[in-house]
Amino acid sequence: MEYLSTKPKGILSASLRIVAVAVCMGCFAPAANAADPAKPEIDLPQVVTEAAAPNLPLLKETTHPTIRLSPDDTKLIRLDQDASLVVVGNPEHANVIADSTRTLVIVPRNPGATYFTVMGTDGKIIMRRLLIIAGPEEHYIRVKNTCKGTANNNSCKENNIYYCPDTCHEILLNTESATAVSEQAVPATSNQTAQAQQQNLGGFFTNDDPEEDEEVEDATKKLQDSIDKTSDQLDKTLP
Repeated sequence: MEYLSTKPKGILSASLRIVAVAVCMGCFAPAANAADPAKPEIDLPQVVTEAAAPNLPLLKETTHPTIRLSPDDTKLIRLDQDASLVVVGNPEHANVIADSTRTLVIVPRNPGATYFTVMGTDGKIIMRRLLIIAGPEEHYIRVKNTCKGTANNNSCKENNIYYCPDTCHEILLNTESATAVSEQAVPATSNQTAQAQQQNLGGFFTNDDPEEDEEVEDATKKLQDSIDKTSDQLDKTLP
């Protein structure tokens, strides 16, 4: 009789232990889930062109000084407020990359002038700046081509201007708009000089200093005048 009276107590004790363990697991489960919350995602500012932002608020003047860059340079912009939208006037001259809501990177492209506008999360303009991308001023090389009697006479240019600091980039001159540096570089090796690269282009080259070469001086002046003209036109037409 004593054996029968003690057995139910053992079964009841084991059941209570199982229930206690289950209750403890239920208590610690929410704490474990709360210890590893999902990290909120940061929304970067959207970068668009002016054509994609027709409802951009009008602003007659720039808010900060003009930024002047060469095609081989970059500019880091730090904002005082969080940005939600960046509008680039002409991406042919410069691109704007949003690294964070308060950090922008200006990447220049072809010489010319444009602008960018930064809008905050409240829909108001927090920055509007003019960008001037200037062409190089040194290391010009003029290539004279023999066009007469050639099969491609119509497309042949008698004179080409190249910028050759290490590899060579063709400068396409246009008096109406300053949109032009060809990004097709002549392949270069460690022992290949700028003159050897010009020979690969065809024709023959002159490596005179720009101050001593009237044609190169004239081409440089036209390029700079075109950039200045574009900048003046933007100053007059910017809202």
